[in-house]
Amino acid sequence: MKKSTLLIFLLSLNLFTIALSAQSDYEQTIIDIKTKLKVEYGKNFLITIFNPNDVENLNYFVQDENNLLDSCLVFLAYEYYEGDIGSPYNLIGVYKNADILWHSKQIINGEIIVSGGSNFYKDLNSDGKIEIVTGWLKSMSATQEDLWIVSCDGNTGKVVNNYDENGNSKIQTVTDSYEIIDVEGDGIFEIKAKSVTDNTAIIYNWFDNTIGNIQTIAPVIIPRNYLTVKVSSEVSRSNDVLNYKYKVYNFRNSIQDIESFCIASNVPKLIIDKKPNNWDAFNVRHKEAIRWNVKFPIEIYFDYLIKPGKLNDSFVLKGNFLPIITKYYIQGNNGKVNIYLSDIFINSKTGFTIGQAEVQMPLDKKSHMDSLINYTQESLKYGWIENEQTKNKYKNYLITAKNYLTEGDSTSARNELQLVLNDCVADSSTVLTSEAFALLYFNTEYLIKQLPIGEK
Repeated sequence: MKKSTLLIFLLSLNLFTIALSAQSDYEQTIIDIKTKLKVEYGKNFLITIFNPNDVENLNYFVQDENNLLDSCLVFLAYEYYEGDIGSPYNLIGVYKNADILWHSKQIINGEIIVSGGSNFYKDLNSDGKIEIVTGWLKSMSATQEDLWIVSCDGNTGKVVNNYDENGNSKIQTVTDSYEIIDVEGDGIFEIKAKSVTDNTAIIYNWFDNTIGNIQTIAPVIIPRNYLTVKVSSEVSRSNDVLNYKYKVYNFRNSIQDIESFCIASNVPKLIIDKKPNNWDAFNVRHKEAIRWNVKFPIEIYFDYLIKPGKLNDSFVLKGNFLPIITKYYIQGNNGKVNIYLSDIFINSKTGFTIGQAEVQMPLDKKSHMDSLINYTQESLKYGWIENEQTKNKYKNYLITAKNYLTEGDSTSARNELQLVLNDCVADSSTVLTSEAFALLYFNTEYLIKQLPIGEK
């Protein structure tokens, strides 16, 4: 046998052995749980187990920041039941280190359950505990799914969904239709579901550390602007190309993580030079804008959202277009990535930053000068120029240069504009931010190049 063939055979055998070992561990865990429940209740159970630590399983949504379910398995137990007498037992439990760490009392009293699932694990109400969301079906063709939710502190658990006197959960939804989202933008995650009676979108709200008693109609727009943010931008030149770099800060008092950043521009298609790891970037159709968005699905890429107290500076564009003042839009995450991309323009945190603009040729020099004069006033308003005195200095340079230009004295206008360039460099580390520098320096530099030489 060739060495390469032997190597492939041994590798395949090793993978097969690992797979058998994993299957054996899975089966042994089920047997162990069955045995322990049989001793406790004298009943036979069917067991389904779920591993919230399986990061490769795309079916799981896990945000366990306190590692409360570390090395744990979640199991659902259904009493193996035959006959018409008795009340079937159904349980939720947590298994760790070959022992049942905790399990619930009997739930869904008197109902024979054929299927259940658990794939959502997150602290929903910001109490430091992790909620285990489970869904239960009463037949294989069931159109109704009952949700049971357990709050776990790492050692013990408690059922936190409301239920009626017959043991039926008050959180009922059309099968596979529920979402876990922050409806009010307050850091508390509710359950959005479809009503089993008329398919209306409803919200199950929290009250006094339980969820399910209070129902409200789901709002059309769910807020994504509960953010305190700052965007800083700087423009630099490299090989006759301008690079636009943006830093996006999400302050500690923000309730939401940042999932999307968008900049308006009057350039139809911008060149994207850099994007954050595991983010997408694209020009927005039917809008003159560029957008960066964390990849979908959120179950995989949640860690790449910009968390409160963090910043990301991997947003870079390039081109030969001049700096202008433009609007930015930042959208927070409320439990899932926003698939309705256009609502960022109506449901986001907004402010102003530096963008790019095409220059209309031939250049209207006086109009361009008016834009520069306006930039001094706007820069003061946005805090990009530190004080009125500095604003007046640049404004006076520009007004004087415009007067020279009106008189046909391009040489004197050029000299006055050169003062703008010189002072921009000198002031860039003190009274001008990178935004004010970009607006005044590169626009003035371009204007100087358009002026005739030696004309008075």
